[in-house]
Amino acid sequence: MRVDAAHVAHGLWIGSHPERGHGVRLAGFRSLCLCAMELQPPSRNYPGVRVLHAPMDDGNLIPLATAGQAASWVVGEILSGRRTLVTCQQGRNRSGLVVSLALWMLTRQPGVACVRRLLAVRPSALANSTFRAYVENLSTRRHV
Repeated sequence: MRVDAAHVAHGLWIGSHPERGHGVRLAGFRSLCLCAMELQPPSRNYPGVRVLHAPMDDGNLIPLATAGQAASWVVGEILSGRRTLVTCQQGRNRSGLVVSLALWMLTRQPGVACVRRLLAVRPSALANSTFRAYVENLSTRRHV
């Protein structure tokens, strides 16, 4: 069972929705953030992995509260030494929003640098222009 995942930074990965079962754990992940509103299976589908359900819609409204909370959780997981995979249906927009926010929180770099880093490893990420513009406009401050 292959897990679609691209390495963004130390402990931080982005990918499409994983199949249920042991694949996520066997791929070395200890934490999984599920961002697709339409794909929120129970945590028990991923044995041995900590799961955060962060359902979001991929539309023109930025799900800022959910994305910010998810990014904070992801940062906590990484700082606790857990390799973390953030997913949505295709591993593009919702997961891209959470990953770029987490990267922004971790690195204190401007949002545009975080987007650039994400796109270097996952060129199809943040195709949602509303999500992308939001992150690109973040300054070096750490508040979402």
